[in-house]
Amino acid sequence: MVCSALRRLRYAGSTRRLHLVSRRAAAASAAPASASAVGVSHRHLSSFKREYATRGDERHLDRVKETNPQDVEDSIIFDGEKYTPGKPQGSLPTMVYVYPTCPHCNKVLAFLDIVGHEHSTMVVNPITKAEIKWSETYKKVPIASVAESTLNGSDNIIMALFDKWTTHTNKIAKGASREDYDSWNKRVDEEIARPLFRATSTTWSDALKYTSYVREMSAYPMYIRFVHHMLGTFFTRVGSRKVAKRYGIVDPDGELLVAVQRYLDDFGVKQQQQQQQMFCGGEVPGLADVVLYGTLRSVQDFDAVKKLLAADERVKSWYRSMQAAAGHEQE
Repeated sequence: MVCSALRRLRYAGSTRRLHLVSRRAAAASAAPASASAVGVSHRHLSSFKREYATRGDERHLDRVKETNPQDVEDSIIFDGEKYTPGKPQGSLPTMVYVYPTCPHCNKVLAFLDIVGHEHSTMVVNPITKAEIKWSETYKKVPIASVAESTLNGSDNIIMALFDKWTTHTNKIAKGASREDYDSWNKRVDEEIARPLFRATSTTWSDALKYTSYVREMSAYPMYIRFVHHMLGTFFTRVGSRKVAKRYGIVDPDGELLVAVQRYLDDFGVKQQQQQQQMFCGGEVPGLADVVLYGTLRSVQDFDAVKKLLAADERVKSWYRSMQAAAGHEQE
């Protein structure tokens, strides 16, 4: 009787599998031949390598596009704001490859927005990095394709474009050398970015936010997005604990506030209502403002940044002024 029952179960299972395969085959024959016809590709990740297939909605490109920056002509939505490729000062369209919560990426985007350098952004999956497979030697972000050149790293991108734009605009303070920029950037990375990272990844709920953008990358099947999101969250939590232990961060919120206050103090930034210096660069933002603003903006929706702005009116006033200078929406 047991053997008979097992045979019946195997037969029933085989029949169900046969019906399932038949339904899948029928659905495949009825599906459009082109992924671009429906706006979403469900092929395995390795099959699109340098392609970025996306949903046809307002948050993404409306058809399958190659990640080659010279081929991307459509505007895309990033962080709720629209960046349109253009030809400022005779240059070709600029494409910047980013992680939305990367401080270095946001430094570049802040600089480009302040000087008015039109650009598009391509969000990169932090696990597969499929969107930058075309880059043979540099596998980090940000990467910027400007005209016929490729610039790797925020420092190189900003300084290469800074030399050009300071001769074309008065929207950013002039006169900063590479040594000045490196000094300001290093200070922000060491004194501000570290407690900021810890403050914004102390809990699992915060860590989930860091790579939540992966869930919206419809080029990937849903289960892949879920797995990558969970992996990103895990690595964020591990990294947060290591940073706290290595640099002795005990009170990340308090240390962040003190570090930002000290930074603005050293540049003579005053409250706006006093009609005195509002930016580190003087009357207009400078690179010292850009590196701090980009770092904070990368996680501006996190509670730690909201607490920071609420705790000090001068910091809040400076941040709002930077948003206005960059044309970013204020919450």
